[in-house]
Amino acid sequence: MSELGVHLAELLEAAGVRKDIFDHRENLIPYPAFGRLMSECERRSNCEHIILLISQHTRLVDMGLAGQIALCAENAGEGVARLVDHLNLHSSATSVSLITSGNFARFVYAIAEPRMTSTRQLQLGAMVVGYNILQDLFGTAWQPSAITIASRPPANPRPLQKFFHAPLRFDSEESAIVFAKRCLDQRLPPVD
Repeated sequence: MSELGVHLAELLEAAGVRKDIFDHRENLIPYPAFGRLMSECERRSNCEHIILLISQHTRLVDMGLAGQIALCAENAGEGVARLVDHLNLHSSATSVSLITSGNFARFVYAIAEPRMTSTRQLQLGAMVVGYNILQDLFGTAWQPSAITIASRPPANPRPLQKFFHAPLRFDSEESAIVFAKRCLDQRLPPVD
C-alpha cells in the first residue's frame, strides 16, 4: 500500500485495526476487521484488484504447519485434503473444501462469519491464494478449467484474467477453482 501512496497507520485506523497487528506473525485479526481492512485498501488505492497485488505472492509454504503437512503428502490429492483439514481447524470464519464429481474437482472457499459487510475482496483474494496453492501441488504447468467467484466483477477484470489464465465466472453461487480431477493423482516429490 505504501507503493501506492497509502500510509499504513492511517489505513489501519480507518479500518479499525490495531496498529501493531503486523508486529508478530502470531497476531490474529478478526475476520470482519480483515474484511474492512481489504475494503479500505481498495477505497484508498482506487484499485479494484488491490487484493490481487496483495495476495499474488502467497504460496503453500506461507500456510505454516498446514502448508508443510500438505507438502509431505504422497500425492496432490492427499496434500489438498490435509490442507483443507488443517485450515478448517484454524478458522471458524471461513471454510475450504475439496469436492469431486465426475472428471472434475472444485477447491471451494466459503465465508461463514455472519458479521461481514463486504466480502468481494476476500473472495477474490482467496481464489488468488488458492490458485497459487494448487499450482504448488500440481506443478507450474497446471491450469484450472475455470474460476468461479461469489461476488460482482470488477469494472476491469483484465488483471485477474491475466493472472488466472482461465475463464472467470463472477456472481457465482460459490468461490471455487475448478480443475481436472486427475490432477489429484499427481505424485509429490519426497520431502526431508
